[in-house]
Amino acid sequence: MRRTEAARYARWSAGVAVALVAITLGVYLERAVKAHIERRNAPPAPPPTVTKRSTALTFSKVEENRTLFTVRASRSTEFQGNAADLLEDVQITIFGRKGDRHDTIHTQSCQYTKGNGQIACAGEVQMDLRSAADAERDGKDPGAAASRTLHVETRGVSFDRETGLAQTTQIVKFVFAAGEGEARGVEYRSEEGVVRLQKEVKLRLKELPARDAAGGPSGAGRELNVSGNTLEFHRDSRAMRLAGPVHASSEGAELTAGELTLGLDENFNAQRIVARAAPGSSSRPELQSKKGQSTGRLLADELVAHFATGGWVTHVDGAGRVEGESMKGTAATKLAADRFTLDFTGRQGEPQQLTATGNVRAETRAPRADGFGMKVRRLQTEAVRVAFAPTERKGAARVQSAETLARGSLDWEETGGGSGGIERATQLQADNLHLSFQSNGQPGEASARGNVQLQRAQAGKPEQTSASREGQARFDDKGEWTEIVLRGEVRLREGDRRGQADSATFSQAEQTATLNGNAVASDATTRTTARVIIFSQGTGEIRASGKVRTSDLAARGSTVQLAQVPANLSADELQANSQTGRAVYRGHARLWQGESMLEADSIELLRNSRVLNANRNVRAAFPQTAFTAEGGKNRASRAAGDASTLWHVQCDSLTYRDAENQAHLDGKVYAQSAAQSLRAAAADLYFTRSEGTGAQQVSRAVATGGVTVAQGVRRATAERGEYTAAEGKFVMSGGIPTLYDGSGGATTGRQLTFFLADDTIIVDSENGSRTLTKHRVEK
Repeated sequence: MRRTEAARYARWSAGVAVALVAITLGVYLERAVKAHIERRNAPPAPPPTVTKRSTALTFSKVEENRTLFTVRASRSTEFQGNAADLLEDVQITIFGRKGDRHDTIHTQSCQYTKGNGQIACAGEVQMDLRSAADAERDGKDPGAAASRTLHVETRGVSFDRETGLAQTTQIVKFVFAAGEGEARGVEYRSEEGVVRLQKEVKLRLKELPARDAAGGPSGAGRELNVSGNTLEFHRDSRAMRLAGPVHASSEGAELTAGELTLGLDENFNAQRIVARAAPGSSSRPELQSKKGQSTGRLLADELVAHFATGGWVTHVDGAGRVEGESMKGTAATKLAADRFTLDFTGRQGEPQQLTATGNVRAETRAPRADGFGMKVRRLQTEAVRVAFAPTERKGAARVQSAETLARGSLDWEETGGGSGGIERATQLQADNLHLSFQSNGQPGEASARGNVQLQRAQAGKPEQTSASREGQARFDDKGEWTEIVLRGEVRLREGDRRGQADSATFSQAEQTATLNGNAVASDATTRTTARVIIFSQGTGEIRASGKVRTSDLAARGSTVQLAQVPANLSADELQANSQTGRAVYRGHARLWQGESMLEADSIELLRNSRVLNANRNVRAAFPQTAFTAEGGKNRASRAAGDASTLWHVQCDSLTYRDAENQAHLDGKVYAQSAAQSLRAAAADLYFTRSEGTGAQQVSRAVATGGVTVAQGVRRATAERGEYTAAEGKFVMSGGIPTLYDGSGGATTGRQLTFFLADDTIIVDSENGSRTLTKHRVEK
């Protein structure tokens, strides 16, 4: 029994042991299967050089609780024995020191060196420079955010974790709203927000296309191509600085400069371009243009172009020794100023207004029509505003008007001829000048206001200067001035001649100056007033009309001297010549000087020969030499001498020769004093100058041709009569001299001599002389 139980126990024990072994083997087998499955599904084993692999990497640079930038990589790999790790799908986000930026640098793979913090990206790299606000706006309005982003594409970029500097020497391409460009090499100083293109920079700035009625694009916008050596972009101020030499071109216009600064708005549209000389260089910015037959050139220390949002130029500023030149056909125009502003209207780029200040000088030169010499037109002022008007040609404009904003001058000169110098010149100055232009580009009218001065010069002629309160000039279709009118207190000077009037008109064709209204003309010896006085600059002729009056102001008369006092003349008209010294007064002409007086239809004065001619309806009054009969025998003789002081004369014509002290009267001569009268066909009056007053007095008279002398009831006739004033004596001769008394008696002889003071008659006949006292003079 015991052996059976023992056997049964042994068999059970063996079964348990087998079961335990089976269970143990099953467990191990299960574990082996699981391990196989795990090995099959596990990633490949790392190479022997890899010591660690991680799925993602992120690190940031923080200063004063502000994150400057963050580097993210979706996967990083460490290599055994290598200081650089491999970063994949890398994005660097730069926030800036103020936290207002959200610039990103993205690439597929980079090498990251932990020791010095360098990240080197050999493949393609993209940079997007934008503000934090635009990055936040990106999800709401991607289009608006994209328009405010500067997008850069390059390769071979390295990034320094410590300094935040990203750089490459490879080709760089960039795009922004206002255009695109490329360069070789770039540096991006992330902490400063500065992008620097290192060399071979090219920019293409684009104008937005015009819109049609439906709001869609209509045609392509214009392009401005810019090239330079280096470019620096400050993202905070959105300023691009292009170092030179810089060259820019667009539709027939080219700009060269030492450096160029491009300012962008928040949408990266061009706001302004500033061109300057390079530091330390004397080469100034220069703009050249060519349109059809016209070429232009503009230089300045600084040129600034301002742009509308659409990309077209709104105005251009220039400062510092501005110089401009333009050529159109054979005409050349030059402009110089300290500064200027040129405004444009619309996208077509039509000039609207030009304002220049500081030492402004504009000059146009063109050949004369005869081919000998030049025509020069010049404007000088401290400030001028020029307005433009559109033309039929798209994008073109013409000068409409020019106005000085300070005192200025307009000059017209003609040079050439035989001497090659200035043949004719005119200058108009005023506090304000306004010049309007014709549709052909030539000046049409100029107005002047405030302290107006006009100067006219002609070769070989005295210079003529004028002044007034305001003036106006008119031009023909060739731009030649035809007439200049001055108004308000006009003053005129030409050589020793002076003039003044309410207004004055100057004619280019006639070379005349016409004074109108209260006109006054004077020279060293005379002063003439009239309603109108006309000067001829070329001939020296003077014409006056309307209540003409002349005063001879010389101590001795320049033409005649009837007395040592100023001579006065009046007439309806005057025609004189300053070169020949001839003056003719017509219409109610009258001359008076001291006691002497002369009236006629016309009075002619010849200054050089000192001759006076009076014609038609001549009437004159001359004093005579005092009667000096000895002893004053009786009261009658004294009375006769006293009464014969002034002689009144009438005739058809009279000629007075001052050098000979003689006047010749012709045609129906009639002379009368208080005591006697004389009629004849002609007479000569001889004058003697008074020792006391210096006045010319009739001392002797010789009458010819049917002479008749009357005194009271007494009358004498002959062919010739001679009167001696000092003796009061008449000598009648020629023909049959006859003396009639009031009772019908008559005395004849070959020559009769009778005295005004008494009844003495000397009869000279073939039988000799005899003295009669037959006739008494009735008193």
